[in-house]
Amino acid sequence: MRVGKIEPEALRHYVFPYLGARRPDVLVHSQLGEDSAVIDFGDEVCVVSTDPITGAARNVGWIGVHVSCNDVASNGASPIGIQVMLLLPAGSSDEELERIMRQIDGAAKELGIEVLGGHTERTSNVSNPVLSVTAIGRAKR
Repeated sequence: MRVGKIEPEALRHYVFPYLGARRPDVLVHSQLGEDSAVIDFGDEVCVVSTDPITGAARNVGWIGVHVSCNDVASNGASPIGIQVMLLLPAGSSDEELERIMRQIDGAAKELGIEVLGGHTERTSNVSNPVLSVTAIGRAKR
């Protein structure tokens, strides 16, 4: 297999058949080319989008926040917060962790959103930082 995004045919065959129970309160479901889900909350909707940042050598935190929030905004929602999953290589320094978190903090402050939580760890399973950001937004239905 080649490195990079999974091909559409593989997604259709190996991913999309396994998406759990389809719910009527999900207005935009997981599908090819759709980066966000839209969930019905009555008069408002919640828009959620997750993106990994794996190839950025600089500004990974800032890029991660903006890419995920852009997907939410592209669906007409105002981002309100993010969840951050950050995997650092074993042996990475506290200074590297702080550098990435300062980038995330700066981008979140630019957008007026909150870091709502997430998961951070050092692991021998990665050789470079892996960042995944889930943005959550709201909009009128």
